[in-house]
Amino acid sequence: MILDEADALTERAQQSLRSILEQYAPVTWFVFVVNDKERIIEPLLSRTYSIGFGFYDEEMNDLMVGRCMEILEKEKRTMTKLDVEDLVRRFEPDMRQILIQLQARSS
Repeated sequence: MILDEADALTERAQQSLRSILEQYAPVTWFVFVVNDKERIIEPLLSRTYSIGFGFYDEEMNDLMVGRCMEILEKEKRTMTKLDVEDLVRRFEPDMRQILIQLQARSS
């Protein structure tokens, strides 16, 4: 069973999923696809094996930082390049999440 965007489930939904996981784990593989594993409750995390996919590419990160700086300029918002680089490093390769964080953190 594949659950895409599992980190978007509410805590209550995750609690319900916990009992299903325990009941069917002997005969079913559960795959949780997430962008932010910190949003998964500990009882589920403790029953899973985490595989991270890092796609660090310096050239791509430079392009993402440049694009973020362009967006900030066009939107007349300010943020230091160092802060933008930190956001990109933290959330890459999820450009959608980078833009959400950029909007939330820029003045």
